Amino acid sequence: MARGKKNADNTIILMGLFLLAGYVIYKSLLQAIFWIKENSNVVLGSLILIAAVIFLLKYFKHKTQSDQAEKEKQLELEAKKLKEILANKRLRAVDAFVESQDYKLIEGYVTKNPFEINSKHNSEFLKMVEVISFDWDLDIESILEITRLEHSRQKKISFKTNLKKHNPILYNEYLDAALEQYGDNVTDYLDLLHQLLIEENIIIPQTPPSQILADAQNIRRVKLKEGLKKQLISERSEVDIYTIDQMSPYQFETYIANLYKNNGYRVETTKITGDQGADVVLEKFGERFVIQVKLYSSPVGNKAVQEVCAAIKHYNAHQGIVITNNYFTPSARELSISNQITLIDRNQLKAMI
Repeated sequence: MARGKKNADNTIILMGLFLLAGYVIYKSLLQAIFWIKENSNVVLGSLILIAAVIFLLKYFKHKTQSDQAEKEKQLELEAKKLKEILANKRLRAVDAFVESQDYKLIEGYVTKNPFEINSKHNSEFLKMVEVISFDWDLDIESILEITRLEHSRQKKISFKTNLKKHNPILYNEYLDAALEQYGDNVTDYLDLLHQLLIEENIIIPQTPPSQILADAQNIRRVKLKEGLKKQLISERSEVDIYTIDQMSPYQFETYIANLYKNNGYRVETTKITGDQGADVVLEKFGERFVIQVKLYSSPVGNKAVQEVCAAIKHYNAHQGIVITNNYFTPSARELSISNQITLIDRNQLKAMI
């Protein structure tokens, strides 16, 4: 009973405090309204002053940002102008160098290194850069770019010269010439073939390189089929270069052995394993020859030349020969000259068969 009375008393006290707070707030609002009414000019002036201050703050902030943006824009324009001046200076230096006699240094380097594209770590290239930089205001990046352009130029000229040897006139004749010259590696020269066909007005520029590749592959299949058919119906086994491309390494080795045998050589083939660098050993007129046979889809490198050099000593031979259905890298050719090794590449093999 006492607890209920105590709770009732607390409720009455809270209600009283609530009413008192409401009354105080009400009186305060009335006084504020009265004060604003009596001092309306002061209030209006204060509001105007606050609005003016806010406006000025925003104005100066915007002006500062605009000035900063204008300053950055000016700096960017000056940097761009300086970059253009430097670029024009660099172009003038490059043009002058290309027209000079010193450009033969680049031409000679590319001729000796036809497969060298990134030359930054090539000692010969760095020596050339040192010589050129002595007389010309060109950095290593500019000289490297010039070297790459010369590489592309020489590769394009060489490609066109090689194809023109076959006297192509029609579209299929150009593709056939490319296949004859480069075999399976023709895909590496597809862009050059595409450019040449456009230059010779054989195709329109919109023709995709993928179409040219598909047509070349189709010609290759037809030639292979014709070669196999000719081989089957002929009394003597006739083989062309495309037939050889489809042989296994052992078939190619046997074919080369028979080729020399039919030309009066005494031939012996070596064991498949442990051949000591020779696939075929020949004898004729008292002289002994060792042959390393390479059925490759890419150019043959130094290793083949090194192997046949070892075979000469092992078989007590007078001469070493490397035969491939592909081509040889420049370094392999250089090594063969210094070691007096005979290299027979795709073109020479076609003449032999």
